[in-house]
Amino acid sequence: MHTSVASTPQLRRLGFVTAVAGAALICVATLIPQAGELETSPFCVICGELGGVNALLNVLLFVPLGAGLALSGMRAKNAVLAMILFSAAIEVAQFTVVAGRDATLGDVIANSVGGALGFALPHIGGDLLRPTRRMAFGLTSAWSLGWLALQAICNYAFLPDFPPAHYYGQIARSFENMATFEGRVLSATIDTVVVPDVGYAKSEQLREMLLQRSVVAATVVPVQPTSAVAPIIRVDTKGREIVLLAQDGRDLLFEVRTAAVRLRVRPPIFILHAAFPDSIPGLQPAFRDTVRLAGRYGVGRVDMSAEFGSSLLERRLPVSQVLAWTLVSPNRWYISDSLPERLITWVSVGLLVFPLGYWGTFARYRTDLSKANDSRDTGRWTILALGAAGILLLGLVAIPLLFGLPAVSAGGLVAGLTGLGLGWVGALVAKRHNRHDARAVPRDGLTL
Repeated sequence: MHTSVASTPQLRRLGFVTAVAGAALICVATLIPQAGELETSPFCVICGELGGVNALLNVLLFVPLGAGLALSGMRAKNAVLAMILFSAAIEVAQFTVVAGRDATLGDVIANSVGGALGFALPHIGGDLLRPTRRMAFGLTSAWSLGWLALQAICNYAFLPDFPPAHYYGQIARSFENMATFEGRVLSATIDTVVVPDVGYAKSEQLREMLLQRSVVAATVVPVQPTSAVAPIIRVDTKGREIVLLAQDGRDLLFEVRTAAVRLRVRPPIFILHAAFPDSIPGLQPAFRDTVRLAGRYGVGRVDMSAEFGSSLLERRLPVSQVLAWTLVSPNRWYISDSLPERLITWVSVGLLVFPLGYWGTFARYRTDLSKANDSRDTGRWTILALGAAGILLLGLVAIPLLFGLPAVSAGGLVAGLTGLGLGWVGALVAKRHNRHDARAVPRDGLTL
């Protein structure tokens, strides 16, 4: 690896601006005080319930700074040392001065890794964009294995996870950082079992019903839209949330514990919009309509419903690995199967598959484009197409079935195929551009 990629003043200026902007972004993201108490030890590595999310975001946060230092011409040793010291200074400030911020050793490690990756990108970017055939084969193989492993992890994250323990029912309780449901809860059940407002004597029975994906239901008399999430039914064990049915404004939220908790990412929460009627000024709660609410975490889907008066709202929301981006988003995302959510999902699927098509094309395509139509090249294209399709089907169809989940929807498969196609097109454009550059380079005084 070269110690510098900044061969021109323009690149140096670009690197300086990028580094300054990256450092400013880091300061804004990390040094603004927040409410709350410190929750973690300064020496932990993956810290807190969302430790996986925080580690990923900390890595990404330092990538622009590292890339900027590389472009500015700073040597690798000096750049890495500067980023480690900068990260450590931020953590010290969070620990001593900035209120409500957890300062940990894990943050310094994640920040340093992100900065190092950012510094490496400008050095290896040319090889990644125009790899040799041998390098492209290695990149394609590595990306395929990593992508398949990621699909397995994402499927695992959506599996229900109910630990054997003593369960506690909580009906319309008040919790810190949550609103309180001010209406009346007439009934609360999981399947045919009444959820008590105390510890549940037959916890194993309740756990078995949850594992059998039973319906969580409540009949309530709401007072008005809430200002924040207000639990109606909550089941937990030793402070760990197992089930949540809650009101948020006029919306219904539904959550069950999944393996995402073990990965320390955000557990999926599903939302049914406008599940509660508007408040009626002057009308006493006793005279309001009852609302019957239900949520069920099924196989590959979540069913939610709300019935009040003559109105019945029902939604079937997908449970799929392609929604894994919602588990690592900086802010909580409520899954609703909206059009923006679908677009983000399809784009994320396509982006993750794009490198497979791009590097796979470099690995299989002939270097000499003028001979791209001979029989050997046709055979390479056939191998490329069959291999890419096989990997795609393995990740989006076979792996979900292995975890007991349905295959990815048609939209997800189309998004994956589109990513492959765009990768193929991008590789062709890059190779033709590479050939034009090569023809313009003088060799022995002649232009090729």
